[in-house]
Amino acid sequence: MKSLDFKKSKRFWVEGRPVPMPHGETRRNKWVFRDHPVVGWKTLVGLRARQERHPDWPLPLTEPVGLSLQFLVPRNAGDLKNLTWAVEDAMKGIVYTDDKQIIHYLEPFCRLKTPDAHGCIITIHWSVNE
Repeated sequence: MKSLDFKKSKRFWVEGRPVPMPHGETRRNKWVFRDHPVVGWKTLVGLRARQERHPDWPLPLTEPVGLSLQFLVPRNAGDLKNLTWAVEDAMKGIVYTDDKQIIHYLEPFCRLKTPDAHGCIITIHWSVNE
């Protein structure tokens, strides 16, 4: 498999307790989460993404993107898949048009247990050369 080369990237920090996406109920094929902490976390991720706009970062991106996430959590805060899902969903329509544009997960991609800092380091990569 050929390696992907992304020409541009943007890294930013979202401070707050990462919350995994819960398995909720659906209505007309839409997930419904009432009064769940993930709503606040997703709002925070979206706000930080908007604050990080840069002239070289035309948002929302319409091209393929790569994603790197480093979650800093005080203890087991849900599995990595559901933590990732919440961040991907929060950036939909802000950073990229649809999370289907994520074609590659780059390292580091992890969940680290830390007693002090809580949050997520998000790195978006775009302008891919194959």
